[in-house]
Amino acid sequence: METRQKILILVLILILVVFLMVLWQTKQPRGIILAPKVGVSERLQAITIDFEVLENPALEALQPYPEISPFQGEIGRQNPFLPY
Repeated sequence: METRQKILILVLILILVVFLMVLWQTKQPRGIILAPKVGVSERLQAITIDFEVLENPALEALQPYPEISPFQGEIGRQNPFLPY
């Protein structure tokens, strides 16, 4: 084999070894302490909606957009890929 091929094979092996080491390190357990399981009723709290926010004077000053009428006339060209 040529020297260039030997170098490329060594680089490939080195990259493979580094990849496998990283993969191995990420798969090792780290002694993670899991939180105790909490029942559904304990996790969910009562949902309250504060409707007083809608009475804010800043919201009263907002105006709705005018209604946009549908497009009138011919739509597009027969062949949109033809140059102008």
